[in-house]
Amino acid sequence: MTLLLPPSNSLNLAALRAACAKHHVIGNRIALVEKVSSTNDVALEWGEQGQSEGAVVFAESQTAGRGQLGRSWHSPPGGGIWSSVLLRPGISPQAAACLTPFAVVAVASALYHSTGLQPRLKPPNDLYYSGGKVCGILTEARTGSHFFAVVGIGINVNQQEFPSDLQGRATSLRKEFGKFCDPTPIAAEMLAALDRLYLLLHGEEIRALYDSWPRLEH
Repeated sequence: MTLLLPPSNSLNLAALRAACAKHHVIGNRIALVEKVSSTNDVALEWGEQGQSEGAVVFAESQTAGRGQLGRSWHSPPGGGIWSSVLLRPGISPQAAACLTPFAVVAVASALYHSTGLQPRLKPPNDLYYSGGKVCGILTEARTGSHFFAVVGIGINVNQQEFPSDLQGRATSLRKEFGKFCDPTPIAAEMLAALDRLYLLLHGEEIRALYDSWPRLEH
């Protein structure tokens, strides 16, 4: 997907909404906020309030972004794509584990089509380039009267420096390519891939794609 936009460090909300106009599910509502604790917190609140599935929240920065095992996620202003998607997939809570492979494959596909460089998968939920981790995905679910889940996606886009504990372990698209990367076309490609693959969620295609994606060597 090509969006003819002037490059910017910030997401172009109008362009993202236009790009999602013909989607089946993902992107029926898109919000862009300046700063939040975590986009997953916003999407979880939306879920409790009855917001329809496919709603997406992006943030310019997160003060308490989180990853797997309670780890924090470095989310500086203008540094990347910090987002969460609300889903009501009509599956059992026990089957919710399929949502992480679904999101991993969608983001990997989006990065490949946006950059031409295929990321490697480190199971179960991280994507890597040669310099280190470039994307992490965190799925959280609620099993009250109506089951729903949110998929948080963090992509390092334009960071040039990382905290000391992440140096040597994290990278960004800018560091990999040596130039500024406009986040809007990447985010639009991500939403398109999520929408396309969400239709396959109830089949075996997602697991097959996930299992066939290049892995990191251990």
